[in-house]
Amino acid sequence: MNTLNNKEVTISELASILENITASTVVNITYLVDDSRSKVVKGIKQVQKLVNITHVYLNHDYTKKV
Repeated sequence: MNTLNNKEVTISELASILENITASTVVNITYLVDDSRSKVVKGIKQVQKLVNITHVYLNHDYTKKV
């Protein structure tokens, strides 16, 4: 089981980690993104949002649940 608590990874690193998961797995992902409605000062967005996605099921066979 891979646990990456509070580790900063790039999109390509995350994709590499997720593509190697072959068993049914639950993943929670938290990321920081610029708010599209935020003011821009010197080319930098002033407000960012913390997005938390919980209970993403990878390689989960839903037909077994029915």
